[in-house]
Amino acid sequence: MVRQTGQNTSAAKAAYVQWMKEEAARKQTSELAVMFDHPYKEPDCEIITINDIDVSETDTAVYVIARNSGEGADRFDGEGITDYIHTKEETFICLLRYMIN
Repeated sequence: MVRQTGQNTSAAKAAYVQWMKEEAARKQTSELAVMFDHPYKEPDCEIITINDIDVSETDTAVYVIARNSGEGADRFDGEGITDYIHTKEETFICLLRYMIN
């Protein structure tokens, strides 16, 4: 079973671009200035459920963690981040490890 969240990401990016253009027009500034002040942030990852694992018909899991670097949106250290792995990601990895083993 392969799960992709590309459509969610594409919709989020399109909504951000639309908002950014409207915000630039409202503030009478450049879109670039708005992007620097409010960088795009990827949506949260899709939730993995026990049912997803049960119906997968496999005993192997590949969980890919990727980061989209861009204009300051990736430069932070905050709550929920452990060595740059978000709490949700860590939870999913533990769930997969528990269910597969």
